[in-house]
Amino acid sequence: MGTEEVQDLFMRFLRKNYNYYWLKSRLEIGRRILDGANATLITGSSHALNGIEEKAWTNALNCSMHSQDLYYDFMCAKEVVNGTARFQRCFILFGYYIAYQDLSLSKGMRDYMVSPVYYPIFGDAHNWETPAAQDRWRDFEGISAGTRSEWETRSLKTASEEPTYYSRFRKRKPFFDFQGCSWCDLAEEEQEKYAKQRAEGHNSVLKYENSFYENRQILKDYVHFLHLNRVMPIVVIPPFSSAYNHHIDKRLKEAVKEMLQSPKEELHWIDFNEKTVFDNGDFVDMDHLNERGAKKMSGLLADKFGI
Repeated sequence: MGTEEVQDLFMRFLRKNYNYYWLKSRLEIGRRILDGANATLITGSSHALNGIEEKAWTNALNCSMHSQDLYYDFMCAKEVVNGTARFQRCFILFGYYIAYQDLSLSKGMRDYMVSPVYYPIFGDAHNWETPAAQDRWRDFEGISAGTRSEWETRSLKTASEEPTYYSRFRKRKPFFDFQGCSWCDLAEEEQEKYAKQRAEGHNSVLKYENSFYENRQILKDYVHFLHLNRVMPIVVIPPFSSAYNHHIDKRLKEAVKEMLQSPKEELHWIDFNEKTVFDNGDFVDMDHLNERGAKKMSGLLADKFGI
């Protein structure tokens, strides 16, 4: 196999496993940040990957990941914060549905995120009793042990050199197929249709009451942990399109407010859906910001809570 073919194969390997190496690289970077660095920690799901522009802060570490829930938010924070004075503030970003979400009990999502990312990194599958780590080499069986070791190291190094999640390995794009149209170019009735589908999917989690009680406790423990380490906890609910907000069940919003009131220690929080500074041109789809929206929200957060 020639050099160019090997390089192409390596790039395929990294793109396939990019989520794993991206998150693993952020955790390693976080553990190397020096005490007193006045760093900003960011945890959350795709809302944080899409909605945060890390360069708004002088020293920001984004440990977010697609379909991350509060349990793994907390695990990421413990990996990089524990026993140090590296971070001054921690942004915790999530949508209203997070109150009832448990990836480890969702058969589809746990195969998509827990198996290939969280379980291999943390060795913890939360409430999944019989987890199985996904084989990163499943499509690369002919690669020798020596080359595999080299690619592991190289993949981690390459991911660590990317300043933000969206890069040459992941392009920012809508999470949904709008038939070639951008979100802001869709007719109003089309936006309503897609937003209703998305919101109804999120509304369906209301039946998982046990997950709500567990997530409420996780948030309390998370806030307590941050205070023990002198880190300011800040919960951020990013803006969603007006069409999405029109269809989201108000009980999800009420559950989030109940969770936010449960920690005993001080907890800052902001819900950007209570403001009117965002418009359709700030979104890549019904509930994720585009680059313009991310710059706007990050600037507002930096102005309010420091850089």
